[in-house]
Amino acid sequence: MDPSPAELEGVLKLSVSELIHRYPRSVEIILLRRMACVGCTFADFHRVDEALEIYQQDPGTFLQDLSGQIAGNAPPKTRSGSEQEIQDA
Repeated sequence: MDPSPAELEGVLKLSVSELIHRYPRSVEIILLRRMACVGCTFADFHRVDEALEIYQQDPGTFLQDLSGQIAGNAPPKTRSGSEQEIQDA
């Protein structure tokens, strides 16, 4: 079941663990952004918005990518869509 826009906004206040539990396909989005949240001992304590801030990720882009991933659309190739940016990181 795809989340509504209101549910997606609420995702930012979930713990990272709860996000992964509710939406297992979110793991690919997290990993593509090189966020070390999957398996992290702080995943139960950090909210998604806090993790995005720590990793300097745009919440709007994250939610857009998450929505697409949950809907079954292909995720972006990189965390920002730029192969060069990933190579330079």
